[in-house]
Amino acid sequence: MRKETGKRGKKGQGEIKFEDIFVLKDIQRLQDMFSDATGVASVITTPDGIPITKPSNFTRLCSNVIQKTQKGSDKCKESHSLIGGFNPEGPKVQSCLGCGLWEAGSGISLDGIHVANWIIGQVRNDEIDENKITAYADEIKTDKKDFKKALNEVPVMSTEQFKKVSDMLFLFANEISEKTFSNLQFKKQAEENKRTAELLKVSEDKYHKELNVVHSIFESPVDIIIFSLDRYYFYTEFTKYHKETIKKIWGVDIRKGMNMLDIISNPEDRIKAKTNFDRALNGEHFIITEYYGDETLSRISYENYYSSVRNEKEEIVGVSVFSIDVTQREQANDEIIRQRNLISSIIESSSEAIFAKDLNGKYLFINEAGAEMLGYRAADVVGRTDSELLSDATAREFRKSDENVISDGQLFIKEEEGLIGGKLYTFLSHKSPLLDNSGNAIGIIGVSNDITERKQSELALRESETKFRDVMQTAKDAIIIVDTKGIITGWNKGAESIFGYNEVDILNKELNLIIPEQYRNNHHKSIQKTVNGDETGVIGKTRELSGQHKNGTVFPLELSMSEFETASGKFFTAIIRDITLRKQSEEELFKAKEKAEESDRLKSTFLTNISHEIRTPMNGILGFTNLLKEPRLSANERQEYISIIETSSHRLLNTINDIVNISLIKAGQTEISEEETNINTLIERVCKLYQPDAANKKLELVFDKSLTECEAAVHTDSEKLFAVISGIVNNAIKFTARGSVHIGCTKSDNYFDFSVTDTGIGISEGMNDLIFEPFRQVDETNSKKFEGAGLGLTIAKAYTEMLGGSIHFESKEGKGTGFYFTIPVRPSALKGLRDIKSVTEGKKAAVKKLRVLIAEDDEISGKLISISLDKISREIITVRTGKDAVDTCRANPDIDFIVMDIDMPVMNGTEAAKQIRLFNSKVVIIAQTAFNFAGERELALEAGCNEYITKPIDFNNLKKIMSQYSEQESDILSPL
Repeated sequence: MRKETGKRGKKGQGEIKFEDIFVLKDIQRLQDMFSDATGVASVITTPDGIPITKPSNFTRLCSNVIQKTQKGSDKCKESHSLIGGFNPEGPKVQSCLGCGLWEAGSGISLDGIHVANWIIGQVRNDEIDENKITAYADEIKTDKKDFKKALNEVPVMSTEQFKKVSDMLFLFANEISEKTFSNLQFKKQAEENKRTAELLKVSEDKYHKELNVVHSIFESPVDIIIFSLDRYYFYTEFTKYHKETIKKIWGVDIRKGMNMLDIISNPEDRIKAKTNFDRALNGEHFIITEYYGDETLSRISYENYYSSVRNEKEEIVGVSVFSIDVTQREQANDEIIRQRNLISSIIESSSEAIFAKDLNGKYLFINEAGAEMLGYRAADVVGRTDSELLSDATAREFRKSDENVISDGQLFIKEEEGLIGGKLYTFLSHKSPLLDNSGNAIGIIGVSNDITERKQSELALRESETKFRDVMQTAKDAIIIVDTKGIITGWNKGAESIFGYNEVDILNKELNLIIPEQYRNNHHKSIQKTVNGDETGVIGKTRELSGQHKNGTVFPLELSMSEFETASGKFFTAIIRDITLRKQSEEELFKAKEKAEESDRLKSTFLTNISHEIRTPMNGILGFTNLLKEPRLSANERQEYISIIETSSHRLLNTINDIVNISLIKAGQTEISEEETNINTLIERVCKLYQPDAANKKLELVFDKSLTECEAAVHTDSEKLFAVISGIVNNAIKFTARGSVHIGCTKSDNYFDFSVTDTGIGISEGMNDLIFEPFRQVDETNSKKFEGAGLGLTIAKAYTEMLGGSIHFESKEGKGTGFYFTIPVRPSALKGLRDIKSVTEGKKAAVKKLRVLIAEDDEISGKLISISLDKISREIITVRTGKDAVDTCRANPDIDFIVMDIDMPVMNGTEAAKQIRLFNSKVVIIAQTAFNFAGERELALEAGCNEYITKPIDFNNLKKIMSQYSEQESDILSPL
């Protein structure tokens, strides 16, 4: 600590002046920078309080009101003289002797001789008595109204902050004091020794050259940020790239001497930054990855290297930070994690066994459904072989098929039998080689389905069919006896049943009654030939003919004839069987055979297609994810790879969604959820979604808008209608190489009539009856000219019919196709319904920070939700079980939202919601699950949940839901 005598020094026989020691323009610039960085007024005066420098940031109250009066000016000088006096313990901080505003000062000395005062202040805090200060206007005889107005313009600063600035002033004044003597001596030496000055100039030129080299090296890396702060977080150095980055993420042009914590506008980021700076100021060296930035401008992830800055005495005087922008890397990692979670969720939700083995037959992976088929838990199966888990015979059977797959390198589809737990099971297995990135087999991957019950049902069905045929064989046939003239002389109950005539009505009548008219003449000739012995091939033979029922119906029959003679003459016995059912069965069997052959072909095409639609995007995801590990990628290459991964991910998700949706439709698990909908807005959403695809193919995508906003309002299931329109538009763009795609909608009394027309390849007549069947495509060859699973139009037709409408198409091969569908007019209660989404987004800024409880047993899913909701939450609490959710909610009644997973251990989400509703009816509960089956949503809502969403979570939709509920609850709304 310097010592001062408080006496004014002499220069020869005169005073030693401050301006004789320093270049005033340099001191003025230092003073201005200090004032700008700290937000206080500043001036350097003589020990008597007379200004030496120009005032910096003086308030209007002091410069234009108080000091314009003689008394006010004298009081200011008196106050500055007193405050700037010697004080070895630190700066003097007190109210101005005149106006009462906060001021502080520190003396500047030359070898213990007081030569100047550095004064700061002209700030106020909440503790200052404004009435007392305003009364000073009367004392100095100035306009009181203008005085009070100028007082309100004075900056407000907390006492703690002002004291920190004062401490910094004291350090600056001390530093200047220590430099004054050396500066004076240097000046004298320069005057006395010109040569020394010239040598010094040469030395300085060399120093500046070396400094420029260091500066060039310091500023060259554009992707690297370096900056340093003093112990009070004020900038001492920074690179050009850091300055540009701060402008990008906070919108501030930084300068040396500015306080970095004042620049960080996000409170959470400010606390995080201060914590890290303090760690480095305590001597800790560490590396941490963290996000910084204003959400409305830009938010960037950095990998920060913190270390302390020490002086020659090894004292910590500041902190330095070395930062690398890792935003794209973090985004790519998040996307990879999301895709892995999605695939894992799909695999674990499957009821079929999904597994992978290495070349030695050791399980690398198996889902719980597969492990359960083997009689184990998944954790007990992984790392073991079939020989360790199953009987020897069963293990050998499975191992044999595995080896065939590896050796042949082909897809294996076959029924396999195995003895498990003493019971014989039958599995339909699909196995294929598991390949590494080089295409070498490293094991197998398979999907197996337990078809034991189906096989037993098939066996029971065959036994039933056999019994049915036996019954048919033992049933009484028609037995008819006729004479040589064709007169009926005998008729049994079977004949009565077959032909409809009873015995009384038919006996002694001509046989022609049961013969179709067109065959009667030939039949009479045949009988005569038989009587004459000319038609010997008829007797003892079985022939198929036609008969005629009493009601005139003609039906096929099977005839076996024999002859006998009596005293009355020759007779013929005809055993007749109605073969209508058999003929129908044969026809149906023929059709079934054709259908089975077609189904088998479609199944093979579908499996190949699905394999392609899953493996192709997966290849893109895994391949470009691996490429992202390359350290020398340019920013453009990295962004391109991330874009490819995102595109492949969406393609994979669309394929999975189509498969899930068609499964739900076939299982009757799809439900209609009607809401207020605007058709114009819905179609505009579709156009916005597919405009990039159309632009890539240079197609014109046109919405022929004809409905007014009032006419466009309807009550329907908006998501399913969106799925129908988007599915057809996607199809149109896919099969159109040039030209345009037009979307239109008109309204009649009872229906909305939609149309999607294109100038594409068209549909051949052979596909007209098949185009809406699942897995059918215009191109069903292995060439895969057009991607897709062939489910889009099937889903569109199903959803259209669910909505109460119909769909058809008109097409000319090579000219284009038009799809036309309708939905009933159910007018909306809100005429001219606006776009709810845009209204909601316009009010997002009204929702204040929320307190959110996330109940999710999967750690990664919980972390994903937490990160996504971080910006709209003041606090996020995470629990892993339903019981913990109930206990936490009971202990924290001010929780605003609960994001509740349905499937959790100890207590599931539905039961947890019921328990919470017993003591808290206010909190908003949003159920979320990876399953989406009929009835689940109703169960969740009945349990007390407000909303129900499915995974993968659409976080924009989740935030929209939270925003809507926040708007309904006045206690969690900030002022609009």
